[in-house]
Amino acid sequence: MSTVKEAAHRLSKSKMSLYAVLDLKKGASPEDIKKSYEPNVILEARKIAKMIFKR
Repeated sequence: MSTVKEAAHRLSKSKMSLYAVLDLKKGASPEDIKKSYEPNVILEARKIAKMIFKR
């Protein structure tokens, strides 16, 4: 199973909403979601890169 599928599966089983993951209130505006999403993606990409290129 790919990393993305595994992460989606874990989120699904945890019963957390994406709003909670992004630390937003339900009904947040698209701009607020985008502002919260982008830094989280950058952090996750760095974590994945460290795992891949770990020596």
